[in-house]
Amino acid sequence: MPRMSWRTMLPLVVLSLLVLGAAAPPAARERAAQRRERPTAFLVVGDWGRYGEPSQRDVARAMARTADSIGVRFVISTGDNFYDNGVTSLDDRHWRESFENVYDQPALQVPWYVALGNHDHRGDPDVQVRYSKRSKRWKLPAPWYETTERLAGGGTLDVFVLDTNHGVLEYREDKRYRHLRPTAWPEQLAWLDRELARSRADWRVVVGHHPVRSYASHGADPEVADVLRPILERHGVALYLNGHEHVLQDVVTNGIHYVTSGAGSRTRKAGRGPDTRFVAGNTGGFAAVTVTRDTLALSFVDTNGHTLHAFRIGRVERRSTPTGTR
Repeated sequence: MPRMSWRTMLPLVVLSLLVLGAAAPPAARERAAQRRERPTAFLVVGDWGRYGEPSQRDVARAMARTADSIGVRFVISTGDNFYDNGVTSLDDRHWRESFENVYDQPALQVPWYVALGNHDHRGDPDVQVRYSKRSKRWKLPAPWYETTERLAGGGTLDVFVLDTNHGVLEYREDKRYRHLRPTAWPEQLAWLDRELARSRADWRVVVGHHPVRSYASHGADPEVADVLRPILERHGVALYLNGHEHVLQDVVTNGIHYVTSGAGSRTRKAGRGPDTRFVAGNTGGFAAVTVTRDTLALSFVDTNGHTLHAFRIGRVERRSTPTGTR
């Protein structure tokens, strides 16, 4: 029998693979189709970095279980990544003891899109930016930035991450926050207004450490909230995600869900206001979000894996007005 060359065999191999794929059991084909159509999923956690103390590890284990269950694509951190005074070098023990060795489960080896909190600014926030070049999953390319996620089944999600610390007046008067710049906050606001106006994504989500609407122990800082809120409303933002308050909280104003996910380690008591949909204090947890082109669903999950509160919203149609108008 003559020996066949690889050029002769290649079409036969391709044909065989196509035949085998077509002959795959219906259940296998169905599972493959479900994976392709599965909603894009991500987790939101904040105020977590405490050298792996029990409260932090409890949340991390629950995050891993949920991430594995829903097929999480990425994680958002709402800031205060390292207590009490941030990190000061790329070799700071915090990286290992508060991050790498705590969120070490396979399901959490996904990109982490990171915001900076006030405790991060007590160290050197630029170190956290530079760690992005060392870590495959730590994503902080700049103090404020944008990332786009393509959704299963079509559509896009734009995530805008802010460094709200520059907008808090009391920090500018505190020597511990020596890395703050007076001009950085107006720069961010102009950038956010401009980029939201340009966005053609099906969903727009903004992340910042400080709340815009809150009834917990800190409340909203007016120099942040009063200028951010009109921008969010003008551009049809679906969610504003924050930490700072060590609670889980859903406040809805003018169609925007202001979601606090700051229960990544130690927690506090929480209060309620007239537009509070849900709040849980003194319980560790995080938010789990699933997104398709047409729907966004969010659930608060505690350390036992129980769903504490959930909501689903339809796609927010674009309603931006020209930049600079009010």
